[in-house]
Amino acid sequence: MKTIGIVGATGLVGQVLLEKLLEIPECRSKSFVLFSSDRTAGCLCEMGNLKLKVESLTDDWLKQVDFWFFATPKHIAAHWIPIILTNSCANCIDGSSAFRLHREVPLIIPEINMHQLTPAERLVASPNCTTTIALMALWPLHKIFHLKRFWVHSYQSASGMGNDGIRELEEQVKSWSEGKNYANVRNFHKPLAFNAIPQIGNLNADGISEEEHKLVLESRKILGDANLKIFANCVRIPVLRCHSMEINAEFDKRLDLDMVKMALKSAEGLHWCEEDYPTALEYSKKNVCGVGRLRYDNALGNGIAMWVVGDQLLKGAALNMVQIFQRWVTL
Repeated sequence: MKTIGIVGATGLVGQVLLEKLLEIPECRSKSFVLFSSDRTAGCLCEMGNLKLKVESLTDDWLKQVDFWFFATPKHIAAHWIPIILTNSCANCIDGSSAFRLHREVPLIIPEINMHQLTPAERLVASPNCTTTIALMALWPLHKIFHLKRFWVHSYQSASGMGNDGIRELEEQVKSWSEGKNYANVRNFHKPLAFNAIPQIGNLNADGISEEEHKLVLESRKILGDANLKIFANCVRIPVLRCHSMEINAEFDKRLDLDMVKMALKSAEGLHWCEEDYPTALEYSKKNVCGVGRLRYDNALGNGIAMWVVGDQLLKGAALNMVQIFQRWVTL
């Protein structure tokens, strides 16, 4: 493998993806090709000593790239990935929702189900950020006590909508501080500054949002239980980066809180907060997810409640894709 392509390279996830790849010594000798929309194609991307012109993705590039990362909206991945797989020998990791629920496409969180990935695969999907962060905390407990059902109440940052989401929040805060009306609402369903919006994505006929739907279906696929009972309530809050979640879970086996703590302490990719609890401000730009405020949930049989925080641009997106890549190429 000589050339790595990143589609969506000028977006927030694409930029973090490039940064994390350049931290891998073996990748520093690779050639990178960065792709974006026509709006930003032609601009210069600078990261460290690397300076690259951003390209438009066309058929001419299909045989010039050995490994593709997609950090794009799903319609772009849905269009280009089948073309790449048909017309080249390259492999793809897709961070969009385009292929996550396809039966033949592995949906991977390396700490949980990397065993499902084989060298013969050519396309791997990375889960939604909320799904990944929630399951990082639930998986160590599921292995010991076996999940019966769980509830997730997520409080998600503006950067989940990319650079445009951050800009909109900052514009609204500035307008408020100047005594003006809020700036136009473009990316969120209502003004986000000093507010909480219980809707991320469109609502279906049952009142379930796209984000909530993703969390339920993706969690079932990753955990291998199509009938697992899950409730999700996803809220957008005026935080710039990092998602926070309250998780309530019920298990089949009797719980011991000390055993739960030990499982969380020893889990890969988690940081257990013994005498404190994690917050979005503290875990922004951290590779690990934080978990704390653990207690029994006495409204449930064998139930616990815990507070989980993770950077949705890192473990929730770019870092998870890079971890898949690192382990995949060694199979």
